[in-house]
Amino acid sequence: MEVKIIGRASSCDFVVKDEFVSREHLQIIKYSETDFRIIDIDSTTGTYVNGQKIKPEIEISVEKTDIIKIGNTLLKWNEFFKKESKMPINDIYATKPDDDKPGNAENNNRTTFPEELYQMVKAFAEDGIYSETEKVTLKGYCTSHNIDYENTILPLMNSAIDEINLSNKQKEQHQSTNKQIITNVEKEPSSVIFATFGQRLGAFVIDAIIVGILDFSAILVIVLTTGIATSDDEVALNNAILLVINWFYFALFESSKAQATLGKQAIGIKVTNENENRISFAKASGRFFGRIVSTVILLIGYLMPLWTEKKQALHDIISGCLVVRK
Repeated sequence: MEVKIIGRASSCDFVVKDEFVSREHLQIIKYSETDFRIIDIDSTTGTYVNGQKIKPEIEISVEKTDIIKIGNTLLKWNEFFKKESKMPINDIYATKPDDDKPGNAENNNRTTFPEELYQMVKAFAEDGIYSETEKVTLKGYCTSHNIDYENTILPLMNSAIDEINLSNKQKEQHQSTNKQIITNVEKEPSSVIFATFGQRLGAFVIDAIIVGILDFSAILVIVLTTGIATSDDEVALNNAILLVINWFYFALFESSKAQATLGKQAIGIKVTNENENRISFAKASGRFFGRIVSTVILLIGYLMPLWTEKKQALHDIISGCLVVRK
């Protein structure tokens, strides 16, 4: 159960700056998502539900379509449990609902009656139809306020429905127009030039030499510090070290700002994603380990740039990468 206190006092959960509202005017109680109740805390000016004054200190069950008024303030009460306490109340109420709304230069024929009635008619129209419960609520309000329902409210309801339907139709037309625009706009041809097989081969040779030097240096350091590997475990460890060196060389360089290993930089090509943007370290790592697949199928994966549309090797396709000219 949740309880919210509404009133003018700063100690209330929601403070209403309305001189006709008592310091602690109203309790709103939430028992469940479908069970809400209110209690007038013996306020000076009373609490009204759909235009009917309720008795103080008595728990009254309310629905989400009910209109609650305290003092000169109209509450959208079902919003209170969606907001934190002490939040400004301006977001969830309409001030001075009882002030008459006179006609003006733009609408001289508009009938004068409480603004909260306009708010109710407008709120009930939002789903494009008035339910029987909503009609009963409006009729009850009109009866308690001596308003002609048939001649005054029914035309207003029809006008509100027409306005909602027109608004929805305009939205649909706008969405349809946007879709048509998107469909008709042709994608600008990409200026990217894919790296040729020869360029990729040249970069591969340069990188192989550089990686070979790194591997040789690493093995030399290992031999000088621990001796020549004699057991299977030592050989496996050395191979793992070489794999990490190769992995970091390709993944770090290809995900770097340069987007290319030293060999690719020398040839003038780089690695991108399929949107022609810089790739992440994770994607660069996927491309590196994808080369294992390209290797085990008799190096056919490396030859695929000769016939694929975007000149991609198998490991490029696996990782979603492109190799392009700078």
